[in-house]
Amino acid sequence: MLTGTQHTDQHRSLQLIFPTVVERYALSEAETVNRDLEQSIKALSDRTPNGRLDGYSCDIYTTYGVEERLYDYPEFMRITDWMVSCFAAYAHRMSYATSPQGIRLTQCWVNIYQRGFAHEIHTHPNNILSGVYYVKAPPGCSEIIFHAPQAFSSMRADCRNDSGLNQLSHAIQPQEGEMIIFNSAIKHNVPPSEIDDERIIISANALL
Repeated sequence: MLTGTQHTDQHRSLQLIFPTVVERYALSEAETVNRDLEQSIKALSDRTPNGRLDGYSCDIYTTYGVEERLYDYPEFMRITDWMVSCFAAYAHRMSYATSPQGIRLTQCWVNIYQRGFAHEIHTHPNNILSGVYYVKAPPGCSEIIFHAPQAFSSMRADCRNDSGLNQLSHAIQPQEGEMIIFNSAIKHNVPPSEIDDERIIISANALL
């Protein structure tokens, strides 16, 4: 029998490849900005029909597909410009090459979650980066959950203990005034809200 069948750490090495990079950015003057944004979003939702498609398996109010160019409105330009700067910082950290035109938002829209509202597992196709800015994220609001590519494989191992090496999903509890950025191809979802207060976000997709 060959020696070394115990495979101790002395005789093996661990390599983590293809990291899933999710980055969080905090807006310093969020309290003032969010107060103004809530008023602008209220006016927007009053005049904009719900873009939720019949094929959705969950309830949600969204302007996606109806009004997804918030960066064209003066009342949203301050936050969308800041979001672009966050995308640029993320791209720099990742050593991504950008075009001469710089970061370009392809879509930017509002989602509002009330009690019971959720968002099914999805990706943001035809984009490189996606981000969510939290205008309102009250205590107890739903997390955003990211899923590993192998999470949906028909063949996967049962785990004796959960760890960072074998986890198939990762939940982040959002904070008001922060933006969470991730690769657009990462599957993610929002579970049903269990609180009465609204959870309000501005989502955006970007090309480099």
